[in-house]
Amino acid sequence: MRSGHRRHHPLPTPAGRSPRPAGPRAPPHPGRPLQSRPVAGEFGGCGWGRGRPRRPACRLSAGAGPDHRDTLTTRESLARLRGESGDAAGAADAYAKLLVDRERVLGPDHPDTLHARDWHAFCTGEAGDAAAARDLYADLLRDRTRVLGPDHPDTLHVQNQHARYTAEAE
Repeated sequence: MRSGHRRHHPLPTPAGRSPRPAGPRAPPHPGRPLQSRPVAGEFGGCGWGRGRPRRPACRLSAGAGPDHRDTLTTRESLARLRGESGDAAGAADAYAKLLVDRERVLGPDHPDTLHARDWHAFCTGEAGDAAAARDLYADLLRDRTRVLGPDHPDTLHVQNQHARYTAEAE
């Protein structure tokens, strides 16, 4: 055996317990909270160490459906990572689809909905459509001012982005 090379030895099972059978695990109880794994880019990527296979970005339990808050949050994380990887147009499309569900499930004035609208406008501008981003930010600025007030940091951020994309559109 080469020096430094270790052989894999399976861990012994506790007395009276049989080893876990091969094959897929039984689905978790529907009342159990969301079972998630790190999203791509979080904790250093999708893998969990060297030599392990790549895994799906997120695995939801049977109890979490398409309208579950955690599902919507995961969809937003994936859209954001898509934009960060250089696909701004794909991220803008993903945010547009997400916003339909966010507004229906959480309402148009919910902080998560307003946050997703901000990212949708940003990705639209980064995809090269400054005029559409300007218009999206104008609508968002009215709503953020109404909901949060004119001096809130999030409102000021949207005001700054609106000015940026207004200048780029001209």
